[in-house]
Amino acid sequence: MPRLSDFAYRKPISMTGSTKPQSIKLPYPYIVELIVPLKGFGYTLKKMQTWHQARGLMLHQRSGGYVEPHWYSHWCFADPQDAKEFQATFGGEVVRPST
Repeated sequence: MPRLSDFAYRKPISMTGSTKPQSIKLPYPYIVELIVPLKGFGYTLKKMQTWHQARGLMLHQRSGGYVEPHWYSHWCFADPQDAKEFQATFGGEVVRPST
């Protein structure tokens, strides 16, 4: 079974062509972008939820959209250190907040 780290990640691009993350995540500007596996996250999703609970964090996850050939999921964090730890545990790419 392929791991999330086996996939290449894309540069985030909004509908306007901007490479900046969208501003609707202002209270949670640090984003970890993951490719959604073909059959979904499965048991890994439960691990992600448990990871948040263990740290007392609210889970803020949303669709990152579709860019051929993958669906992307965004996991949003208020603290950059939490985003880095989540990435270290589950893979993906940390997307820098807009300035």
